[in-house]
Amino acid sequence: MGRQRIRPSERLCPKCRVRMRLVQLEGVQVDLCPNCMGMWFDTGELSRATGLKFRDTARGAAIVHAKRTVHRCPSCAIPLREREIDRGCGIFIDQCPQCSGLFLDRDEFSRAKDYFRHRAVAVRPRPAAEPSGPREQPVEIDPDSFGAKLFQYVSGLPLELGVRQTLVPPVVTTLIVINLAVLIIALATQYRSWIEFLGLVPADVTSGRRLYTFLTSMFMHAGAFHLLGNMYFLYISGDNVEERFGWWKFLAFYLLCGVVADLSHVAGNPASRMPSVGASGAISGVMGAYVILFPYVRFRVRWFYFLWCHFTVDFPCYLYMGLWLAMQLIFAALQVPCVAWWAHIGGFACGAAIAGYVRLRERVPDTTTTRRAQR
Repeated sequence: MGRQRIRPSERLCPKCRVRMRLVQLEGVQVDLCPNCMGMWFDTGELSRATGLKFRDTARGAAIVHAKRTVHRCPSCAIPLREREIDRGCGIFIDQCPQCSGLFLDRDEFSRAKDYFRHRAVAVRPRPAAEPSGPREQPVEIDPDSFGAKLFQYVSGLPLELGVRQTLVPPVVTTLIVINLAVLIIALATQYRSWIEFLGLVPADVTSGRRLYTFLTSMFMHAGAFHLLGNMYFLYISGDNVEERFGWWKFLAFYLLCGVVADLSHVAGNPASRMPSVGASGAISGVMGAYVILFPYVRFRVRWFYFLWCHFTVDFPCYLYMGLWLAMQLIFAALQVPCVAWWAHIGGFACGAAIAGYVRLRERVPDTTTTRRAQR
């Protein structure tokens, strides 16, 4: 007896855990998640939907040694494995090792179709150059563990859901260590002098003085809580953006967003004599890139109202970041003092624009390479 297909109305999205819908894709009936727009393909359905002949299943070592994920097959309820759909193509999909069903994230179907149509074109969502040596395996943080709840109880910060966390991303970790070291040294010596030396004063830079503070100001913070809040958002969003861009490109991206954020602050407050410090402008750029590259990742927010009693809300990334950006615009318009609102807005816009360009380049096949390969 052949494998019986589970009715689409009973299938849940492996990532969002919401009911998928049955849709027609190029004459093939597939399951579509209305939340993240990911698609589930049973064995052979992907090749039929693309109208091309290729093997869309994996057997033996290709699937056994593939990276195990926390997402489960909607048919077999066993963990999916992450693998390249074709060796060297750079397109990563989640596949069930038992039924060989495939889950493709939003836009991955069109990229897979383009790749198999033009085998020479490898549209890479990952960095082209991987570091040598063993690579750290990302981990999934349990958002319902006691430690996660205690962290939110103390900090009030959100948790990132459904994305594996790289514990020690090289560039992000280096940036965190530098920021921490600078604050410790400043607190142990002449703190006010460090603020005045490293901080960005708009009135000075508009006069052509102390232009170095465009860079140094993003490595100094106004205190421990200022530092911890900034470094937390850099850590949870920066590892994914760093993996997408690659080490050196991410570092250049981070510094560029920081400089653009400082320029936005100066443009909004050109006569201010108050030193501005903090990495929030550069980190806002990372957040802007994050929402473009990973718009359907969820953030869990817990509000504690009586001791340990709380209620929980999960926001998709685009909604959470959208609300955050709206708050920055409102506070900037109201001219709420002591926070560089325009730096947040400018950094966010810079990061989102760069990430948008990256996504656009990923979607456009390299026709020059294709023609060369077809000769």
